[in-house]
Amino acid sequence: MAISVKLVPATALLLTLAACVGSGSPFSPPSAKDAARAPSSSYAIVYSFRGSPDGYVPTSGLVSDGSGRLYGVTNYGGVTPRGCNGSVGCGTFFTFDPSSHRETVLYSFGRTRGDGQLPNSLYFHNGSFYGTTEEGGTNASLGTVFKITAPDRKGNDWRETILHRFRGSPGDGASPAQLTIDSSGVIYGTAATGGSATKCFAGCGAIFELTPPGGSGKWQETILHSFGGVPDGEAPSELIIAPHRTLYGETNAGGHSRVCGNARGCGTVFSLKPSHGLRWTETILHSFQAFGAPKDDGEFPFGGLVLASNGALFGVTAYGGPLQQCYTQGYPWSGCGTFFRLTSAPGKPSAWTESILYRFKGGASDGAVPDAIASEGSGFYGTTVRGGGGYCDSGRGCGTVFALDPSQRQRRWTETVVHAFAGGTNDGWDPGGVIATNDEGLYGVTLYGGAGPCTFGCGTIYEYERR
Repeated sequence: MAISVKLVPATALLLTLAACVGSGSPFSPPSAKDAARAPSSSYAIVYSFRGSPDGYVPTSGLVSDGSGRLYGVTNYGGVTPRGCNGSVGCGTFFTFDPSSHRETVLYSFGRTRGDGQLPNSLYFHNGSFYGTTEEGGTNASLGTVFKITAPDRKGNDWRETILHRFRGSPGDGASPAQLTIDSSGVIYGTAATGGSATKCFAGCGAIFELTPPGGSGKWQETILHSFGGVPDGEAPSELIIAPHRTLYGETNAGGHSRVCGNARGCGTVFSLKPSHGLRWTETILHSFQAFGAPKDDGEFPFGGLVLASNGALFGVTAYGGPLQQCYTQGYPWSGCGTFFRLTSAPGKPSAWTESILYRFKGGASDGAVPDAIASEGSGFYGTTVRGGGGYCDSGRGCGTVFALDPSQRQRRWTETVVHAFAGGTNDGWDPGGVIATNDEGLYGVTLYGGAGPCTFGCGTIYEYERR
């Protein structure tokens, strides 16, 4: 059971979180003292990326094909004859075998002029892999949606097909960030920029639909909603599908509050539902208020939502909560992040109530800047970009893996840091967010660290065995 957390593309980095998890630019290296710290006995680095021709900076975490093997993408690396991103390659699609700890690059992006570059998401559906690239596709380099299929019985290589090349505002999205697919094979996705709104630079983002080929043999794209910025959302990231084709998602900015991000808004949770004919209706379920608001609300939701069986939505915000020393741009200090729940009122589908269930503290004892959660039993596992001690990111910490467990009636939640990343050659830092689970444990990636030859490490795959 896993959720996908996809990084907001660099062209839409409206938020300081982007500097932590989405830009591909490392910060201060960990000190030798912290790099030598041994990880816990239940945690281990099972693979260190090596850089081209291997991958570099795994960004989307890992997904399973149901057979026990795991798959992922890296922003950089691979073998690209045309050259890309200087000398580090256009990115890779790879597989990892947990039993042998062997990683294999199956496809290198950027092989053709119209191919994508910088893959940043991956989704498995009906035997094939689907994903997005942040750049590439056209001369404007606004990103793509791709499909990768396994070799057939004739022994051919893994094959990539471009399903859509983005054109940007006003008629299309740009910088796609994430996909989800329904049972009929229709693809829904987010574009962090683009769309028809003119309030935001390069567009405020859009939700798109890709319909499988009919008689034309081409996938057909439809823009379901273009975000308008404050008081609407801006820069959508994650989507989930609920019954009756309802889509739930987050925008990293926008909403009714203007106290965040130079009046760009603190972010929203929204729903998008089909209504009359081809029209879809968007509803803002919650606008985050950040500091100074009742409950010390969150700021910049990031990492996707989890839909519980009772209809409640759970998620995390990168910042917000009580004012603490978790630095963000725009003002000196902000909270270290929150874990929240949204519940709808019976008979009132547009009336939702938010509850802050946990406020991250940062520092050596806790994580800061949460960027993902994954449901596990009655609780959640997740990752934070900062905190946990260590000297990564100018001393703000190398990140954590945490567990959140409810008490009776979920009135109180208890957080436990199950691993604090140390960086250096012996550990990763800056976890990529997605946590894949199987019978043996949890698997995830870190953008940097590990024994690879890159300056700050080329990234890692880690395993955490539940005790």
